[in-house]
Amino acid sequence: MARTRLACASIFLFVFVLAACNGPEATTPSPSASVEPAQTQVPTITGTPVQQAFSPICEVSPTKGQGIPDPAHDISVEGSTGEHPGWNRYLDTNNGFSFVFPPDWELIQRLDALCLSAQSDPKTKLVIGLKPAGWDGNIQQQGASMGQITSVGRVLFLGQPVEEEIYTAGGKATAVLFNNGTEITAGDMAFSMSLGVYPTTSSPAEISPSIEATAEEILRSFSLMTVTHWTSVSPDGLLVAVQTSARPEDESDLKQVYQRLDIAHTNGIVLWTPVERWQEEALGMTYYQPVRWSADSQTFFFTQAVWGDGCVVFPVNGSTLEKVDSVTGKVTELFEGWAFTIALSPDETQLAYIAEGHYELVFRDLASAQERRVDLDPGWDFQAGYLYWSPDGNNLALTLANWPCQTNDLNIEPFAQSTSTVLVNTATLEVRTLISEDPDHRIVLGWKSNTEIELKDPAGNKSLYDIERGIVSDE
Repeated sequence: MARTRLACASIFLFVFVLAACNGPEATTPSPSASVEPAQTQVPTITGTPVQQAFSPICEVSPTKGQGIPDPAHDISVEGSTGEHPGWNRYLDTNNGFSFVFPPDWELIQRLDALCLSAQSDPKTKLVIGLKPAGWDGNIQQQGASMGQITSVGRVLFLGQPVEEEIYTAGGKATAVLFNNGTEITAGDMAFSMSLGVYPTTSSPAEISPSIEATAEEILRSFSLMTVTHWTSVSPDGLLVAVQTSARPEDESDLKQVYQRLDIAHTNGIVLWTPVERWQEEALGMTYYQPVRWSADSQTFFFTQAVWGDGCVVFPVNGSTLEKVDSVTGKVTELFEGWAFTIALSPDETQLAYIAEGHYELVFRDLASAQERRVDLDPGWDFQAGYLYWSPDGNNLALTLANWPCQTNDLNIEPFAQSTSTVLVNTATLEVRTLISEDPDHRIVLGWKSNTEIELKDPAGNKSLYDIERGIVSDE
């Protein structure tokens, strides 16, 4: 049976109170990329938040100069097989949450509230107040006119059953409260939700059942996201490549991963967003990884690394090779293959990679696409990884894992019985085994000079191998 109670106040008004005298800085994600990339200023709200009381009603579109950030990403998931195909997806990469809303609804973002409304009924708004959970103060609903509040059940919001109550005045449903209008903590965020007609009057309009039902679906679609980033600064220090990845937390029903690559000035101005996508989370999916900037800082090389399973003892650092021109924003695919480990030559003309199966080393000329192959087979089961070009490009050092996944030491890395250090002449393709079946389980870490290879054992101890003298010494 529905539960009813009387609420006493003169005018129904949603007011969110946010007290955050010692809270962290608030920032917003950069705007989404358009079909024709354009230069965009990344909005940032800085400073210490102060106590404030206001009504986050989105009657007027926010503009710069009001202290209100630009909208964050609202991305359409075309062809989605989920519960709401064709709906837009909003993703907050700063605070780590996502939800969907219909394409005929509008979303306006304010500093600490999101307002959604249907184009067919713009005065009825779903208002979602938000703040980091660690900030002082509460976000809460205050005030209601004479009438009844009736409990109509619960809505599942971020895994929590939240009570839904309808405010009735003059026989009309004029507002909907969730969780009694008080905040809900989920993950690192706190939320407060309400549905009302704005502007408020002494004789408010009625909320339609269809708008209420859609608002419930929007709230049910909320997912917490784990957001990660990597950055790569150009040699001249003027540009930075920033990758953002957001994946649903384990209990979420969302099974898609968001990825975005931005090329920006180090002062925060985004030049291009060459890559932005949602991808089904499954074995075989790829994720973007940095390779490096060109020596002249004009080109950024990146790769898509496959997310695999099974006995793979070396990190998969790349499966493809692409580049983006920092002047034009144009992306060019240089290698579309199925590699497990890649390494770009110092002069940026060749790509060395370990082909699928972990057994064969391939040198690919990026201009002609011609390939030279090297058989690394030592005569037993093995995998190859950790490829490093010498600074002059004349040699390539790599590590072999001997008898991979065939050891009782579960803490050893790579997970194999032993390792070998191998040197390949990049001109003649001559293969030299410098250290065979290394009992110290060392791996190649890079080059210190054209004649010295850096090695590291599982304990983190580093050493140098001199390729001319054939000796190992402590670094």
